[in-house]
Amino acid sequence: MMWIGIALLAAAIAMGIWYRPGWGEGAKLCALCAVMGVAGLAAGDGSALFTVLEALLSAVTAVCCLFRLHHEKLRRLRAEARRASCAGGARCVRPAGKLLAFPAVREERKFRGA
Repeated sequence: MMWIGIALLAAAIAMGIWYRPGWGEGAKLCALCAVMGVAGLAAGDGSALFTVLEALLSAVTAVCCLFRLHHEKLRRLRAEARRASCAGGARCVRPAGKLLAFPAVREERKFRGA
């Protein structure tokens, strides 16, 4: 059915406008969604099995694209917030429990230079 291609193409365009991906994995997945949407339009009607498989694969691709674009947006926002908090020559202090994985490393960094 052509509605699968139209829906996937519309979803790819909407995600591209909303998240504005760069040249990373998100942009490649968004382009893959758009290509799958165009292929769904070109394929037309087929057997019921083909239609179900096309719909499932399109849905999986769209969800993967959405998750990746959202992850890239969150990383970009966190990096901007980190840069803003460290701007102006102030010393950037990282939270001890969030960024460092091992307690031994935390203790070593805590007492370095004392």
